[in-house]
Amino acid sequence: MASDEFRTREERLDALRSSVITLDTSDGAAEEGEKRSWIGIFGTVIAFIALAAALVCAGLYFYHNYEYTTYTLDYDEPAGGMSSGQVYAFSAGCLVIGADSVTYFVRGTQMWSTPLSLSSPVIAIEGDFFSMYDSGGYQVYIFGTSGLISTVRVSRRIYGMDISASGVTAVFTESSESAYISYFDRFGSKIAVEVKTVLSSNGYPVDLSVSPNGQRLAVISYSTANGIGESRLVLYDFGKGRESNGYVIGRFTDYYDTDTFLLSCDFKDDDHLVAVGDNMLSFFTIPSRGDPERTMLPLRENLRSVLSMDGRPVLITEEEGKFICTLYEMTGEVYNSFELPGKYTVITAKNGRVMVADRNEIWLYNASGRLRYHGILVDAPAGVAFSGKDSLLFSTGTRIEHITFR
Repeated sequence: MASDEFRTREERLDALRSSVITLDTSDGAAEEGEKRSWIGIFGTVIAFIALAAALVCAGLYFYHNYEYTTYTLDYDEPAGGMSSGQVYAFSAGCLVIGADSVTYFVRGTQMWSTPLSLSSPVIAIEGDFFSMYDSGGYQVYIFGTSGLISTVRVSRRIYGMDISASGVTAVFTESSESAYISYFDRFGSKIAVEVKTVLSSNGYPVDLSVSPNGQRLAVISYSTANGIGESRLVLYDFGKGRESNGYVIGRFTDYYDTDTFLLSCDFKDDDHLVAVGDNMLSFFTIPSRGDPERTMLPLRENLRSVLSMDGRPVLITEEEGKFICTLYEMTGEVYNSFELPGKYTVITAKNGRVMVADRNEIWLYNASGRLRYHGILVDAPAGVAFSGKDSLLFSTGTRIEHITFR
């Protein structure tokens, strides 16, 4: 073997270059292999995430649009004193207002029943509280999820009422010359806030609504001057301290210009109110500072029903024999609109669902207008309320039934 000393200088340099090049190539291959390994792992993870997201989206789409084919009867018992009962969604369950009782159900289980006889009950519900009175009576009953909390007795006839999410109840009473709106806490104690208006100058109250925090109040009134009728809406804020205008933060007296008769008003949250007229929708935003803002939206169709779904106003109108369900955002924009069956005897909305019944034939839609169920019930519902997204509690007049669509 030739010794290194017999190699020429060029041979030794070539050998050194070859050694260096081989070393660099080896390290580069290792780094490249490691990079490719990480890229492969990262790509696999991304692929799995994309697949999982696609499966979730597909599952949500399927659930959102799946049409049920049947239902199960989860609960069924004689109504007894609840015959001809009205049914309302309340808190986590439903209320049945019967001829001589008020009964609360949660998922088909009776939680409590309070004896109470009202010939023409009027009810207001907000969160975990509701209040009731007999039309033209002198007493208001305030309830919570555990049952009756208090009874309020007033000296003048009651003509209207609303309740806040804290149980504060506004009661509208009337004498021969004046109208009064008094406040009571959930324990029946009178709160030192009262609105008094003279009927001859301010008109007769038509409807009122209390904000969920109990701080704001909206009142619709109707007055006649020289034989001409006029609707008005006044906004109060009792949290801003008593001022010369008596808590008034906004007066809207121009509905005569559009020939609008205001029918109802409803706070959707503490800062937003919607008022429904026979030919106009009014959306109010009440900022912490500044004047209330109003957006008006004309209605061209005949108004049939006014509902609420998860804070959105829902209007049922009729045009050329077709019934249209329209959901609105509080900005006044249309969220969605779809056609309903030609007629109905019962309608309700909650949890992204609209339920329509014509005698014992029933239709269930989601907020996108997709038909989720259509079929025939054994008994025709007299009153219906959602007890879950796809569950109903209804009164047939003689029985109370709870069903779940499958």
